[in-house]
Amino acid sequence: PASTEGKTLTATSPSGSISVSDVVVGEVWLCSGQSNMELSLQYVGFGEYRSYANVDKIRVADIENGTSPTAQRSFAAPLEWKAPSSLEELGGNSAYAVGFALRLQEGLGEDIPVGIVQSDTSGSAIEEWMNAQSVAETGSIAESMGKIPVERYNSMIYPMLSYTFGGLLWYQGEANAAAPALYAEQFKALVKQYREEFCPMPVISTQLPKYSDSDWPVFRQMQWDTMSEISDSYVVCGIDTGLKADIHPLDKYELSRRAGELALTENYGKEGY
Repeated sequence: PASTEGKTLTATSPSGSISVSDVVVGEVWLCSGQSNMELSLQYVGFGEYRSYANVDKIRVADIENGTSPTAQRSFAAPLEWKAPSSLEELGGNSAYAVGFALRLQEGLGEDIPVGIVQSDTSGSAIEEWMNAQSVAETGSIAESMGKIPVERYNSMIYPMLSYTFGGLLWYQGEANAAAPALYAEQFKALVKQYREEFCPMPVISTQLPKYSDSDWPVFRQMQWDTMSEISDSYVVCGIDTGLKADIHPLDKYELSRRAGELALTENYGKEGY
């Protein structure tokens, strides 16, 4: 059962044993994408986030940026879980992912901790997060942007394939906005891939906000249309957020609140949102 009480977990084999202290049991979501997922809490400001009184009920892990031409068994740097007692301790972490975790935990209740695993990189294309088979099946424009498909997957996703997540929170698309039809097929392939490699988890993607790029309106419509083609997938509305002249809007609190309440309603059966 879920528990916020930190306990020691020990795994024993004929060759020895390993113990990990302060282990809690709850919901864990994978949070991935590019710069608007990566944008830090200290950058957007603590402001409205201070309305949450449950920061000690969440855990946060941030995967080191890296690429590799081959699949890796471990991350570029050891993965460490933060058990924060204040928002300031999470200043360098994703404002969007942290806000999502806080709202989700608040709605689930004080006895259910929420963990988030950040695997994100500024400027990354969707092809970088896919495996070779998915890229081969759908095609790629990453090379035209100077990016190499699969290599972030190899370094930042593959090492944790044995993990079971409660869901995927996805905020990516800016780099691929010029090719919405291709992206629709790529996103469907990525979801299929992750569900096969991790577990049949729900997926919440994030609509690109308002921004003065002529490609984005078509891309946003594609995001809504594609949602209906993927089971247990949802889109957080972001058209009323953002800035026309800034591709990195600061109002991540509102967007994260919506994402958390969407998960609470659609994935956990909570009412009243």
